[in-house]
Amino acid sequence: STTENLPICPEGIPYEIGIKDAAIVPDNWLTASSAFDGLHGANRGRLNIGKDANGAGGWSPTLADSSSWWQVEFDHKLVVVGIITQGGAESNNYVEHYQVSWHNGFGWVDKSEIFTANKDTSTSVTNTFNPVRATAIRIRPVSGSGNLVALRVEIIGCSESSTTGAATTTPRYTTTAIPVSTASPTTQPPTTSTSAPTTTPEDCIDWDKWVTA
Repeated sequence: STTENLPICPEGIPYEIGIKDAAIVPDNWLTASSAFDGLHGANRGRLNIGKDANGAGGWSPTLADSSSWWQVEFDHKLVVVGIITQGGAESNNYVEHYQVSWHNGFGWVDKSEIFTANKDTSTSVTNTFNPVRATAIRIRPVSGSGNLVALRVEIIGCSESSTTGAATTTPRYTTTAIPVSTASPTTQPPTTSTSAPTTTPEDCIDWDKWVTA
């Protein structure tokens, strides 16, 4: 297969796009396959969001199975190099492993890697990968904490630039720099198997259809 030139970020420094801030990434950019209820919608899938009068501290799908996904769609094409995740605030639910898809403006492309995510509900876990040009990012939980999972997200990237470093769009997102190398993926699939982590029926009641790489 051919290898296209990888996109780069201006000055080589990606940053948090700003999912955590509704003034930067509005609710209507966030969608999901389903929501457990009105308090666990896609707009609650923002990094560091807590439980408040408007909803729960995290997105949760109706069913914790391989058909579930959370998505952010941007208003122009971005270079995306990584994802930060947390579990649900004030809950015992989190995503242990996930896969990533991105929309390149023409169709969806799936990454084959299974990324290791969270082991608790509060710790932020960062996964990086080779840069992709994306108009949308979709996260698909592969395994979770039980029959209900919860997810909070931030995206790491930048407005697209050419390989000469000249920005093609003016950044409108937060400029908090993230020290991320875009040279190669920092995440590997689970070392024992890419089919599913070891689990028990009691731990993952509804995870009966695992995603394979």
